[in-house]
Amino acid sequence: MRQRPDNSGGDNSGGDNSGGDNSDSVYIAARFPIGKVPKDNSFRLPEGEKIIIGWTILQSRKSDGKPHRKAVDHFSTLPSGCIPDHDIDFFRHFIIYLMEKWLNLCDQGQKHLTKCVSRLL
Repeated sequence: MRQRPDNSGGDNSGGDNSGGDNSDSVYIAARFPIGKVPKDNSFRLPEGEKIIIGWTILQSRKSDGKPHRKAVDHFSTLPSGCIPDHDIDFFRHFIIYLMEKWLNLCDQGQKHLTKCVSRLL
C-alpha cells in the first residue's frame, strides 16, 4: 500500500493527524492464467489477461474524533463495472472474476483430459 502525503502540512507519520486527511492508494493486479505454449499436443493454456483493480482510501476523523475511512477513485479492468458501496465489495468482485476464470480453465482441462483418455481407449 502506498501512502500519499496530505496537503494540510500536518504530520503524516501515522499518528494522530487532526490537521487534515490522509489517503492510501491500493492496487491489486493479476495475470491469469500463466503458462507456456506447449510444443507437443499437451494442454494449451489460454492467453492470460492482466486484471487490475485500484482505489483510494481517504482517512479522516469524525467530529467525535473517531477515525473514518472512505473508498473513492475506483479503477478496474474487470469486464463488468460498478461503483461499490465498500472497498471490500470491490475486492470481492475481483476475486469472483478470478474464480470464474479458474473454473473455466478447470473445465477446459477436464475436456482435454477426456479427449486424451478417449484416444487411448
